[in-house]
Amino acid sequence: MEKVAVIGIGNLLLQDEGLGVHAVRELERTAAREGVMFIDAGTDPWSGFAVAQDCPALVLLDAVVGGKAPGGMYNMSLEELESGNAALSLHGVSLLHMVQCETILGNEFRQVRVLGMEPDRVEPGIGLSDRCSARLPEFLEMSVSEIDNVRRSLESC
Repeated sequence: MEKVAVIGIGNLLLQDEGLGVHAVRELERTAAREGVMFIDAGTDPWSGFAVAQDCPALVLLDAVVGGKAPGGMYNMSLEELESGNAALSLHGVSLLHMVQCETILGNEFRQVRVLGMEPDRVEPGIGLSDRCSARLPEFLEMSVSEIDNVRRSLESC
């Protein structure tokens, strides 16, 4: 059974807004690990949560707006989201509210990490902007490291 769900969120038709989807697809191809499920939720994050409902941990990948320079990266816990230090999702509802709704529905995730990148361009177009594309390898490295940290944390519980 998978213990960690990595959910990529985003719209591939709006350049950097598709970051989470680009990242999760690449991670599934290059960083598969036992106990990790990769989910391409696209523009429907709720479907990703539904698939992940039996996983005790989530790693959410998304473009986020939080005031950093374009290409700036975020790695936050749920507590950091709750404290107001978090960037907001571009999907009209914050990632914090999505996780809170899932908790109300009975899907209590023991660990939630949000990994994101500040977008440079959110406008019609296919593919990431040059700036975010150049930072994608670093984002993927950060993601792999965090996935491994979450897996180790669950194993020690």
